Amino acid sequence: MSTETTKLDFIPNHKPALTSGEYKIAVKHTLKINGTTELDGDNSSSPTHTEKLFYVAGARFHILPKQVHSVFPPLNSEGNYVNMFPHILLNRNTLPWEREAISNDSETPWLALLVIH
Repeated sequence: MSTETTKLDFIPNHKPALTSGEYKIAVKHTLKINGTTELDGDNSSSPTHTEKLFYVAGARFHILPKQVHSVFPPLNSEGNYVNMFPHILLNRNTLPWEREAISNDSETPWLALLVIH
């Protein structure tokens, strides 16, 4: 008989590595031969200087069904759930912190579970 234990950790947040917004990445290489600079990466017209813009897009004010792993209580279930804590398990645990609910406040998630009785 096998007994399997599952560990569950509650953490205050799990912020994404990059928040939504526009970013620029720059790569610069400088080539020196015998102490003499042949190509200078600090010069933006140099072939060894490259800049690229990219955009990170987070969820916008709603959750797609494919982003929800499970919910409790289950949809259309019946029972006495008065002593149970309703919850949503997301497929991507950074989702609640991918946007700001309050300007310049990255600690408060934009997503919340609203329970109406």
